[in-house]
Amino acid sequence: MEKEINSLNNETINKNQKVKASEILDKDMAISTWDENSLPSVRIKWNGYAFNEIKLPNGKTIVIDPYYHNVDNKYVLDKTKTAADIVDSCDYVLFTHTHFDHSQDFPYILKKYPLVPVVMPESAITPFNYVYEIMSLNYNVQGVSNNDKLEFPDFTLETFLGKHTTRKDISKDPKTIPIYFNKDGEFDPFVFEFFETGTIVLNYKITTKEGFTILIWGGQLPSEYRKYNYLGTNPDLMFYQMAANNLGDGTTFNTGNRENPVATMLGDFIASVNPKAAVPYHQEKFSMDDLNSIGKQCAERGNLKGTATSFVSPKTHKWYRFAKDPSNNVIVTSVEK
Repeated sequence: MEKEINSLNNETINKNQKVKASEILDKDMAISTWDENSLPSVRIKWNGYAFNEIKLPNGKTIVIDPYYHNVDNKYVLDKTKTAADIVDSCDYVLFTHTHFDHSQDFPYILKKYPLVPVVMPESAITPFNYVYEIMSLNYNVQGVSNNDKLEFPDFTLETFLGKHTTRKDISKDPKTIPIYFNKDGEFDPFVFEFFETGTIVLNYKITTKEGFTILIWGGQLPSEYRKYNYLGTNPDLMFYQMAANNLGDGTTFNTGNRENPVATMLGDFIASVNPKAAVPYHQEKFSMDDLNSIGKQCAERGNLKGTATSFVSPKTHKWYRFAKDPSNNVIVTSVEK
């Protein structure tokens, strides 16, 4: 495969076009330049945990679940920085849910981008404001719930209620759990409400003005009872949550085994959605070797189901382009900035 290209010409399309589901390794990708615009495309960058950037075809940037500062994880390359330092720009913020590992760096984002439109589960706004000591009147927040549809200048956003993964402390008395305590070490019902409403997960479908569709899916497959929202929707790009609960063959309820991951259940679900390309989401607890193995297994399940999804496991802090050709194939390239 030719490794470096300056435009996505027909020769490159033919070399990258997939007729069956497959895993695309980083080392095998062609390279596109940052300003390449011969085909409608989106660029994405994973910054660790669930923190992603999506750059739309018109150059506007959606920031998802900003969480970076002082985070100890091998995929966070410089924890002295904040999400506001890391992002290329920020024109929109989407919260899939509001737990700290999805929202901690929002105050830094808001300080640098005070007018940015912000979307989060509607019932989470009040406890979110309490914890971060802000007021709804002081920032551009839009609360959403299940089956909402928002029309922004740069894209349309549709929402679907998801299912948070099971928590380990679910059966404990909340008044004994330190994360619900305030600065004085006392149980704080408002902090408790922040964590409770933080379990309200929303999945998003983004449709750009150019017709590129992106599905951001998170949840717990054994108890995902709203699959009808996603079956056969054929998005151009799908983010799928890498939770331990989503691994296994589906015959038993998996509560946290990440050793030798089996992706039968996850691969079958992704095949039922049938995206053209798919990337993991919230994958920070897995090694790159495991993520590549999971992508390969999902591709194998896709082939059994007759789908043709390209599976990519992005490296952290690196941009990737997903471009749609006139035949609606999605071509994946590594972006050289």
